[in-house]
Amino acid sequence: MIYKEFFHAPCEYDRNFDIIYRLGIKEDCFFIESAIEGGLYEASVCLGSCFEDKAEEICILLAKNSVRPIHIEDIISDIII
Repeated sequence: MIYKEFFHAPCEYDRNFDIIYRLGIKEDCFFIESAIEGGLYEASVCLGSCFEDKAEEICILLAKNSVRPIHIEDIISDIII
């Protein structure tokens, strides 16, 4: 996978860990990977063959809202449908 962008949601008052978001491309499909920094949990979701601008927009939206890795698949499926 080739990573295009990296985004970060820093820890907040009610969340004492950072969340990392990676936007990657593999075989003409965009993926968003999310992980709790220093933790063991990571999630990856395929966006399909959308435009890079749209994939980046979704990744930024997740980072701005500090979406936890466990929830990214549900949120992305709601956005894309």
